[in-house]
Amino acid sequence: MAENPWEGKSIKPAVVKAASVPVVALALGLLALIPNVGYKLNIELYRPYDTRYEWIDETEFLYAIVDFHADGVFSPLLYPMSWVLGKGILSHNFSMVYLPDWTWGTDPVSGERYTIPRWGKPQAVREEARTKVTLDELLINIPLLVAISTTLVLLIKHRIFLWLLGGVLGFAVAGLVGIVVGLSVGVISAQVVLPMLSRRRQGQKAAQTV
Repeated sequence: MAENPWEGKSIKPAVVKAASVPVVALALGLLALIPNVGYKLNIELYRPYDTRYEWIDETEFLYAIVDFHADGVFSPLLYPMSWVLGKGILSHNFSMVYLPDWTWGTDPVSGERYTIPRWGKPQAVREEARTKVTLDELLINIPLLVAISTTLVLLIKHRIFLWLLGGVLGFAVAGLVGIVVGLSVGVISAQVVLPMLSRRRQGQKAAQTV
């Protein structure tokens, strides 16, 4: 009778690891969206807007072409594919189509009501542009972030998580230079400090049992 290769083995660890991959990938994605943690990005807005009218299906539409200049850097740990493609450091111009909100006005003479276009405040427009730039870059990086998450979960080494955490925090504090410092601190903490604390804890337990 053939032996069952799964007999006596639990599939729970494999299921837990498989379920952990999207959790880790989501955590990395959320970190990537946090300003100064995943990226450092400055958006400059050029005004006035280039407003235009167009007729579509006998309906008149008003929109604006808004010009921006982006300067910034993405964390190599959270946007690795951007760096592979040479887009880790940004310095370029781009444009966005922007639609106004509409409010009602009243003619003081005739009393007739009419619609008035209301454009967003510069800060709100800049934030919308920053969100677009960041999300566009994050979408490019999702496959590689999933691959990194899979590797981290399969290795399941807490030391590697410490390295990554040190690098992420280092970028938040001091940019690209901070990554080098943060990774170094993470490696030292994982390879030296943690084993030292573990040995000390084991020594204390051994002394208590004597």
